Amino acid sequence: MHYDVTACWAIFPTCLCHSLTKISVISFLFSAYKASAVDKSPGDDGITNRMIQAAGPKFTNLLHEVFSTLWVHEIQSAAWQMSLMQPIYKGGDKSKADPASYRGIYLSSALAKLFEGILISRLTKITETHSTLTENQLGTRSGRQIHDAIYCLLSIIQYNRSQKGLATYVAFCDFSTAFPSIHQGKLLSLLFVGRMWKHFRERFHIVKVRVLHPRIPKSSSVDILRGVPEGSRLSPTLFEFLVADLIHTSHGEITVTLV
Repeated sequence: MHYDVTACWAIFPTCLCHSLTKISVISFLFSAYKASAVDKSPGDDGITNRMIQAAGPKFTNLLHEVFSTLWVHEIQSAAWQMSLMQPIYKGGDKSKADPASYRGIYLSSALAKLFEGILISRLTKITETHSTLTENQLGTRSGRQIHDAIYCLLSIIQYNRSQKGLATYVAFCDFSTAFPSIHQGKLLSLLFVGRMWKHFRERFHIVKVRVLHPRIPKSSSVDILRGVPEGSRLSPTLFEFLVADLIHTSHGEITVTLV
């Protein structure tokens, strides 16, 4: 099985920073196929990861052409704007009539998530090259996981207690509705260079959600007018962008994001 990898690089045009490495879309798709959970529920289009994996090399080449077209023309598929939301009852003594008693599971298009993966690959290289995020931001970055922060915290607690006889005070902050509260205008201003911000704008400026419920017709949907959608692969990284900007602003720093 042979692919012209050089032709696939057209989807990643040269960035403002010439040190960025071009990435093969075909290689990315192969890696994404292997990492995808085959039995995960599909989005509104009904296309599953198992279907994509079984489609073969011709479909992969076709998918490359589609993604290249989306990138060059800076557009997004209208079908990708629709997500399904499956409400899951939290249990306990919570009222089943109260929407807050349910946790929403969002199901997005598998094809949309593949394209989002390409955007994340490009965005991640730029953020790491230009140190856009702070050193203490972990979780969504390669080689910097949450358990590293837990290990550091435990080490500090043990050192303060055994060597200095001091207590360690820690504040844990949990952002309520973090992704829906993101200000899209501020987010786009941080990404306002090159093509990336246009793709984020097209991806999120119209988001529709259809709730999976026997009493709600399939033709009924709700427009999400703020934030970034739950279930999107981009949302965690974009949220970290805003947190980093908050930290830089509080420290009086001015940063330039190259995308």
